[in-house]
Amino acid sequence: MQEIVSDSSVARLIQAINDPGTQALALAKAKQWCESLKLTTAQRIQLDMAIRSVEPPRPPNLIVV
Repeated sequence: MQEIVSDSSVARLIQAINDPGTQALALAKAKQWCESLKLTTAQRIQLDMAIRSVEPPRPPNLIVV
C-alpha cells in the first residue's frame, strides 16, 4: 500500500526545493516521492513544476536527417 501525502507536506517540500540551502536534498526527495508515493495529479504537477524550475534546462532532442 502506498503512503498518502498531504498537500501541506508537498508545499513544505516545494519550499525546500526553492531554498538553495536545502535544494539538493529536497530535489532527491521530490523525485523519490513522485516514483513511490500516492500523490494526487495536482500534487504531482506541482512537484514536477518545482523540480523543472530549478534544474538546468535540457537541450532539445535534435534529429539529424
